[in-house]
Amino acid sequence: MTYNEIASNLAASNPIHLITHVRGDADSASVFALALALRQIGKTVSVAHDLPEHLRWLLPAAQIPEHPFANALLVALDTGNVGRLALDRDTRKRIAGLIAKYGNETATPPELLRDLCAIDIVIDHHESNLGYGTLNLIDAQASSTAEMLTLLLQELERITATPLFTAEICQYLYTGIVSDTQWFKRDTATRTYTTAAFLEAKAQIDKIAIAERLDTRSFGYFRLGETLRRNARSDGGLMASYLDLAAMREAGIPPDEAAQMTEELERLPGRLFVLFVQQSPTEIRVRLRGRGVPVLELARRFGGGGHEFRAGAVIATEADMDALLAAARNLLDAASA
Repeated sequence: MTYNEIASNLAASNPIHLITHVRGDADSASVFALALALRQIGKTVSVAHDLPEHLRWLLPAAQIPEHPFANALLVALDTGNVGRLALDRDTRKRIAGLIAKYGNETATPPELLRDLCAIDIVIDHHESNLGYGTLNLIDAQASSTAEMLTLLLQELERITATPLFTAEICQYLYTGIVSDTQWFKRDTATRTYTTAAFLEAKAQIDKIAIAERLDTRSFGYFRLGETLRRNARSDGGLMASYLDLAAMREAGIPPDEAAQMTEELERLPGRLFVLFVQQSPTEIRVRLRGRGVPVLELARRFGGGGHEFRAGAVIATEADMDALLAAARNLLDAASA
């Protein structure tokens, strides 16, 4: 699908329910830019999200309902996996059970997933997204979902002849772009620059405030660094570490904030980085980063997804951790051959 086609579908629909992913981030929060824009053209909008505490500053001043209105168009954003959508607890549990039955989401018959959650439109920039919506706008060349939404709102503005790029909307979109690109240091193409320049021309963006808030870490985060360093393992160019629930509880921070420690691990002089973050007694989040080493296929092998050099998955046991590290070692050896 094209940006124009998706914008046309949004312009013709009402009400609209927007769904991002669990363990939200600054890019998924760009959903609020779309929500505010849709309200400006007279749409009734709700947003299902899962922003962690340290990102609650991204919630809009104007309250937006979280539960869908009857017969709403369902639009999923910024996730390539149905299992990661911020759906209600019961639906997520049923989807998780179905995925567990078939081993991973890729192997799960899509019609069974649609019986539990029939998504009308998918808007996403993850290369691993196979398209689980009736209509799919997947742009793996985009740096972020925020970049995609900027292009989408340009089309929606043209179709509806309604000015959409308010200062608040531009701030959301710009924040999503700089967060996912680490201030234009990664996954940045010419279009990323022109999109950011468009937003800068439309509104006065408080970049200092964005930088300060995105870089803010709790005291517990720095305390948890002791665990990261203590559990760190180096095997040639493979760097790995593990953050357990007990350590996170002692530091007083949730797993979502702890997962940001991938940035600290990447400071080491390696080529492939693996951070395991225990989410619960039966769930371990894996964050994969490659410095010139593609990690997407590795993530897919363990039921995950993402980008070529930034990906992730969720596993269950220490045996799974060992298997993933062995696969990572083999991947690095092959890349070095």
